[in-house]
Amino acid sequence: MSKKTKEGRDFHRVKGSSSIQGIEVNGEDLTITFINGGKYVYADVGRDRMEEMIMAESPGSFFAREIRPNYEGVRIDVDDPEEIEPESNDISAEASAIADELDAEEGAS
Repeated sequence: MSKKTKEGRDFHRVKGSSSIQGIEVNGEDLTITFINGGKYVYADVGRDRMEEMIMAESPGSFFAREIRPNYEGVRIDVDDPEEIEPESNDISAEASAIADELDAEEGAS
């Protein structure tokens, strides 16, 4: 299940992963939020690759095998607003809110 962020990105909550909290899709770019709080953008991954990751039995294993070795990740440091664009903190907060909303919807069904 996914939701749109206010910027129009698709946000996918990853359940049951020991490493990945969520995946945001923006055009051909992939943003991964890790459970440890790290957030990375991988440019030009492509929609097909992203769909494969989202649908994988283990998105974390797919990431380790297919994304990390083949695409350069750029860390978005949400803990230091001096080093990032101001909207990045909003995106992280919005991603958490959407994840909570998806959890609530799944719990209600």
